[in-house]
This record gives sequence, structure tokens and C-alpha cells, in this order.
Amino acid sequence: MFRENWPDAQTCPARFPEDSYPESATGSVAFAKAMLALSSDFDIPGAREAFTRLKAETPTLARAQSIDPSWAIVPRDTIAVEVKNR
Repeated sequence: MFRENWPDAQTCPARFPEDSYPESATGSVAFAKAMLALSSDFDIPGAREAFTRLKAETPTLARAQSIDPSWAIVPRDTIAVEVKNR
């Protein structure tokens, strides 16, 4: 899909565009993170790695989602690990 939308781009941007609201619990980056969590549950190739990368690249998003958890969706096995470690 990336190639269809941006055929001339050689790489993905290093930073999120400001209008994607990467620090907002209700921005498009939060939606993408939720989508990757669900994709990971269905074993979609690359979804787990993309979720982990997005989580690492958006540390302020986790803080925002602790206040508004509407889109704070994580892969199911992540929940099991977090509960087990308590």
C-alpha cells in the first residue's frame, strides 16, 4: 500500500507528521498502534515487529493513553505477560 500511495519514496519518514498527532491518545498514530495490535493477534506477518517499533517510537503516546485508554489496545499475549509479571 505504501508503494501505491508514494511510488517515488525510497524510505518511510523518520518522524511522524505533526498532523498525525503522535502524542495524542486519539490521533492517527494511536489508531495505527491499535490496528497493529489486532493484526498481531491474527499473526499478520510483520505486525508484531511494527507494533513494538511504534510503541518504542511514541513514548508520550503511552502516557496519553493512560489518561484516555480508548485506543490503548495491545496484543493479547502482551496482556498475559503483563498480568503474569505483577
